[in-house]
Amino acid sequence: MDHAGQSRRKLDVGAGQSLAVHHIPSRVGLPVLEVEELRHNKGNASTYGIWRVRGAAGQAVLKIYRPGAPGYAGCWPTSTEPTHWNYWRREPLAYAEGLTSTVYAEAGVSGPEMLETNVRADGMVELWLEYVPGSGGFEWAPSRIARFAYELGAGQDSFTDGLMDPDLLPEIAEGCVDGYLKGLRDGGWSGSEDAVRVAVGACGAAKFSWFGPAVLGRAVSNDVGSSNYSQDESAELVVKRVAGLVTLIADWARVAGSR
Repeated sequence: MDHAGQSRRKLDVGAGQSLAVHHIPSRVGLPVLEVEELRHNKGNASTYGIWRVRGAAGQAVLKIYRPGAPGYAGCWPTSTEPTHWNYWRREPLAYAEGLTSTVYAEAGVSGPEMLETNVRADGMVELWLEYVPGSGGFEWAPSRIARFAYELGAGQDSFTDGLMDPDLLPEIAEGCVDGYLKGLRDGGWSGSEDAVRVAVGACGAAKFSWFGPAVLGRAVSNDVGSSNYSQDESAELVVKRVAGLVTLIADWARVAGSR
């Protein structure tokens, strides 16, 4: 057994504690010079810990995920069931599949580069990410937060604009609300489901109140736009593709006005 190699893969995480890791990326290098715990939600059952690790060659961020443990009584339970709202492997899988670097990239939102991911002997998962210097989200000014909200909104709209079957929209919308409600209940919430549905309807209708008039304007001017990834050849096709979304917005408004 290579005891020296084993010792080099142990990180000093402070308070007299050490953390064994499966592997240290070459971008970090040996020896490891510094380990700093990063601020994160320690109540999340799927997160074992997050650290910035600096070695002889550079630095990276290490995040370790765990499947949770019986008896957890906090507000952020996890599960081995992929459909769970806090499925423990969702984030490392998103990085491994390249989703974090591509899905919102056109809107200016991209995750850090994944250096490597490994399944540990204890069953937990290590995810090594590039270290991105700069101000953290907790330090952002309101204008920067507003810009990110715009980028996220633009990314979400682009993600569904012409790339998904519009006939699936009612199922997606209902599934999202049902999943959100389930997450609230699992987190300890015991309020009114009807109130949540009204809130979702009000927010959705308010956010997209411009959409119907915009679609009509494009139809009148025969403008197929550029956000549909060149899938529409006429304004008629544009209207046909977005009719389901316009209907959904009208339904949201109806639900919001019912209370």
